[in-house]
Amino acid sequence: ALHDNKVTRFKKLAGQLEDYPLYPYLLFDELRTRLNRANEQEITRFLNQYKDLPLSKRLRRSWLYSLARNRKWQIFLKHYREPQSVELQCYRLQARLQTGDEQNLVEDALRLWLVGKSQPRACDPVFEFLGKQGHISDALLWQRIRLAMKNTQTSLGDFLSRDLPARDRTWVSLWRTAHSQPAKTLDGPALAEDTPRAREIIQHAIARIARADAAQAHDKWQLLKPRYRFTTDAIGQIEKKIALSAATQRDPHAHDWMSAVPADAVDQKVREWRTRSAVNEGNWAAVLEHINGMTAEDAWTEEWRYWQAMAQENTDQRLKAMDGFALLA
Repeated sequence: ALHDNKVTRFKKLAGQLEDYPLYPYLLFDELRTRLNRANEQEITRFLNQYKDLPLSKRLRRSWLYSLARNRKWQIFLKHYREPQSVELQCYRLQARLQTGDEQNLVEDALRLWLVGKSQPRACDPVFEFLGKQGHISDALLWQRIRLAMKNTQTSLGDFLSRDLPARDRTWVSLWRTAHSQPAKTLDGPALAEDTPRAREIIQHAIARIARADAAQAHDKWQLLKPRYRFTTDAIGQIEKKIALSAATQRDPHAHDWMSAVPADAVDQKVREWRTRSAVNEGNWAAVLEHINGMTAEDAWTEEWRYWQAMAQENTDQRLKAMDGFALLA
């Protein structure tokens, strides 16, 4: 009846189900058909009466979108509850702008702006406010460009660079080229000088090559590493990327490169893939060593308990291996 717009019949039928557990779903459906026209009191009555049902959150979210589209900012702010989608967060900032509530607004807006992806259009008025008020510096632009490039959002990087000086725009353009043609960019003259920007682009290009060909990335890195003043952290991140790619590509050098990753760059992912590369090699002594280097919690997962038992069996520790297999079985 509701879907056929027979409202009188709907109300008559629904009135016979007030004690039925799914009765709120009927009210929810009916309210959603007229969110733009429903008054605040009947919406809040539903939200309060059925606050423990998932429907309450769904109705509030739909209502907030309706209030935002109709620019009823005071009511929107009154009924906004965290957490909400990024789009609704931006509508909330819009509402605060329109109602003159600017306390901590810049900090909240920058938190939504400083991400490596494009945000919903609802954020545009707030971001325009940041720009006009001079809150987006060149340093912040570069910070977001880095996030965008790391997130492979090269078009966003290009868009953001329009507000940078001409020389900086050239760097962003080169960075985008390094993303799509990394090997060619590394071999070209544009990165010959050792500068912070050049090092960033080289790091990105090496990572891009490693995704498809870890061996090629390793060879290029060995040539470039001595020529530039990379930080210890950057070196660790580059060599970790190459080693992880080599492990997933089953490169014969994977275990050696994984074992050579600087200690500061070693995390659980490195420990696990270092162990897998040792398994692929049949290097059982290394398998035991790597599993012993994991945290107790990680080493206790079934995968590593199994490979520990396998490694024990292959290093003449048969009794330990049988105990491990029996426990797993």
